[in-house]
Amino acid sequence: MSSTPAVPPYLAVLEIVVGHWPSYAVCTVAKLGIADQLESGPKTTAELAAALNLHEDSLYRVLRALAGVGVFHEGENRTFSQTPMSDVLRTNATPSLRFAAGMLVDDWNARSFQSMAGTIANGASAVKNFSGTELFDYLATRPEEAFRFNRGMTDLSSGDAPAVLASYDFSGFEHIVDVAGGAGKLLAGILESVPKRSEEHTSELQSRLHLVCRLLLEK
Repeated sequence: MSSTPAVPPYLAVLEIVVGHWPSYAVCTVAKLGIADQLESGPKTTAELAAALNLHEDSLYRVLRALAGVGVFHEGENRTFSQTPMSDVLRTNATPSLRFAAGMLVDDWNARSFQSMAGTIANGASAVKNFSGTELFDYLATRPEEAFRFNRGMTDLSSGDAPAVLASYDFSGFEHIVDVAGGAGKLLAGILESVPKRSEEHTSELQSRLHLVCRLLLEK
């Protein structure tokens, strides 16, 4: 029996090099909320463009490319519908990747990757290299990007939390600290998984989360 030939190094590396092309397309349609528009059923690109004030031909090219990798399905007459892969880009999906994906094409994230060489050269964070400030100071002046950042962190916690809670017993700890962006989704899940901690701390957590996030962004 012959073995499957290995992918030539040139092609393997090329796939890595252009890997951001489909990624950016997915993140862009997530940021625009295309999957939300398809919750009620298939729509043409003309309908989507009109609803979101977009350029139809440009939208069609992106959606056609994504349909080729299983994100959305293309029917007749430029009609697109949901697939299991596009479904997770809905705001109301459980779990959802809508904001986690959308924040990756926000200016701070895209420019951070572009500034990687500077970080390697001087050791400063990428955000500081291009903006002169650290991430939370940068986000404090950009509320829309800050909103997507925190919702994106919550999206990721929503996807990860069930596996974390199923794999680890937190009942033996008196103090648990979740240091991250978002709104404490993982920490809330941990508290709910430990009955003796849940009633005692969940209400306090809910009252403090908004204040802590606001202070981080206003510091």
